[in-house]
Amino acid sequence: MAKTIILSSGGTGGHVFPALSLAAELHAHGYHVVIMTDHRGQAFQQAVGVMKVISLPVWRGKGYARLGSILLFLGLTVSFFVALGHMLRFRPLAVIGFGGYPSLPAVLAGKVMCLPTALHEQNAVLGRANRLLARFVKRIAVSYQNVKFTEAFQDKVILTGNPVRKSIIAVRGTPYQSPGPEGPFRVLIIGGSQGARIFSSVIPKALCELPQELRQRLVVDQQCRKELLYITTEAYRQSGISVDVRPFFEDMDRYLREAHLVIGRAGASTIAELTASGRPAILVPFAAAADNHQQANAAVLGESGAALVVLERDFNAANLQKILVKIMGKDKILKTMAQKMYSLGQPDATVKLAQMVRDLLSEGP
Repeated sequence: MAKTIILSSGGTGGHVFPALSLAAELHAHGYHVVIMTDHRGQAFQQAVGVMKVISLPVWRGKGYARLGSILLFLGLTVSFFVALGHMLRFRPLAVIGFGGYPSLPAVLAGKVMCLPTALHEQNAVLGRANRLLARFVKRIAVSYQNVKFTEAFQDKVILTGNPVRKSIIAVRGTPYQSPGPEGPFRVLIIGGSQGARIFSSVIPKALCELPQELRQRLVVDQQCRKELLYITTEAYRQSGISVDVRPFFEDMDRYLREAHLVIGRAGASTIAELTASGRPAILVPFAAAADNHQQANAAVLGESGAALVVLERDFNAANLQKILVKIMGKDKILKTMAQKMYSLGQPDATVKLAQMVRDLLSEGP
């Protein structure tokens, strides 16, 4: 098929969403895009062809490591030939990998077919799959100035940023409005699938025990897991706080636009959306994230003054209360954080990434 680009990605939203953003941009320039991912990523079919590759689980438990490695190797081997078959069918012009083990087979198959290949890294630490592929590709697009484990590949590195949805970028056009000393104070809590459990236990307790003059100002929108919806809602019931608890917010742009403070994890998508919209945040990096990449992501924002970073081991109701008491009455602090966050935004990340692909095509394999 003429002018086809293959994007290969792990199946999580953090990998797939940037790929979808690039797919839409390339489609606007006349390219046909096929995304190769695993069964999880197939849920994100949005006007692009999605081809499944096999991804077997990596078992990390004691006694299972060897078996997990064997299964992973077998799965990747089968997926390589599946990917190669798709390459022969579509005859793509290039292959771009977005990380995650399911991205490995497609990029390697592209290399075998002597196609131009490149990677995109969403985090401040080069992921394991991208580390394995880095030596074979021509370009490595990154989302931060200094990404760990790219030191040996600086001649390939290009800073593009991490693509986000256009609706989130549109929030950037709405300046941050501080709540004032007595106005409603809107808190947006976006825990994510891995973060909602600790957020559901710590945050309601912290907010409900704030001094009354602060508590009565709160308007809380909290994301949590479906199985925690009832207990999270109940935790607020006697507090007098205006609260909306949901498993998912469809119109995240509206919630970001109205938020005075965001509490969230430090995954790549969350960071990209916060910096694109320019909203101050308290970040609690997921302690079990691979290579501690969430802490590395959060450190960039914390060191710049855009966010307050609380490590998971220190994230408790008492500490969160202290932070909220300190900043809820300090418009200057919030405005400064919002300005710093805004300055870190890369709203043209998708355009830059698409330009990198076009440059790659003009250079050849």
